[in-house]
Amino acid sequence: TQSTWAAAAAAPPTSPSVLDGIMTERTAEGYAVVEQVDLYTWALVPVEESRALPPRYKLAVLTELLRSLNFNHRPVQHFLHEQVLRLLVEDGQFFKLQQLIQHHIVRDSEHVALQLLSLDAVYPPALQMALDMLKRLQLHEQLVEVLLSRKMVIPALRFVREHMPRPISPKPFLQIAVEQEDAALFHTVYMFFVERNIGLRGSARFVPEDDCAAYVAHFESLFGAPSGPSGQGLDASVGLSSGAK
Repeated sequence: TQSTWAAAAAAPPTSPSVLDGIMTERTAEGYAVVEQVDLYTWALVPVEESRALPPRYKLAVLTELLRSLNFNHRPVQHFLHEQVLRLLVEDGQFFKLQQLIQHHIVRDSEHVALQLLSLDAVYPPALQMALDMLKRLQLHEQLVEVLLSRKMVIPALRFVREHMPRPISPKPFLQIAVEQEDAALFHTVYMFFVERNIGLRGSARFVPEDDCAAYVAHFESLFGAPSGPSGQGLDASVGLSSGAK
């Protein structure tokens, strides 16, 4: 399979081998076939857990394995990427982490992006690295979910406007705006979806499946019934212009 490779140092089947009892499949030439999961279980996990080996040695071993797999066009299983990221964080090598991702030694994947998200408490740039990776993977809905989970509603709206032309539920955005107790923010979010409704459906009204009746009532209690969309207010009130970063 694509996730296997022949262990070049394996002995022919007529000779005893350290792999006997662990690897049972062999090629026609007599080489033991080693799955990535086997190598991870029997070699890399013990290496990672060894206190006698310095962290940089462990990383060198794993990085060379990733280079070899990439060079031979073998898809790297997610647990290997997770292990190298884990070792880099434990050793505080955050700059090298960025380098490995930048140079595609650690490949883009949803698994890697999720692991990066879990690192932002100890390494804040990991959040942006994860968002960039989700964008490259075109996992747009997941990216917006991440922004909303961190109450970053304005960046989420900006991303929706630039990259997600199809309908999207306004309720999570409006709920976060209400929770922030910021009338200007709520107005911006509400008017964003009013304008989006007009663009997508030709009407400013929310449809029943949007489940936004409570937010409509809240808007009207603060500002009265909207007389019409205001694109200028949308961009100017909280910096939602396309040039905002």
